[in-house]
Amino acid sequence: PGQSFKYCQSEQDNEDKIPITLTGIAPFYLELEIKHHGGTVPEVYRIPSISTSSYSIQMPRQHLHLGVQHVRIREVRDARGCLQRYDLNAPSVQVH
Repeated sequence: PGQSFKYCQSEQDNEDKIPITLTGIAPFYLELEIKHHGGTVPEVYRIPSISTSSYSIQMPRQHLHLGVQHVRIREVRDARGCLQRYDLNAPSVQVH
């Protein structure tokens, strides 16, 4: 939480990936909110089937704009249906 990650406008081989550790039983469902600097409505990015508890998120290009984005976790669910929703004070990072 609170870290910054850098992405280039064109895809690079050695781009930052956002590490996350999930607790529970795989597969996991992860929902992220991407708020663009100066934007009013955040985008939602869903990763429906994460098969391991240690995962590296690589943000798809179509969800990133030039400038700074704030990415935060909105929801995590495991295979048993255990659910964690975050409204305020969610873990978040910056993407440049």
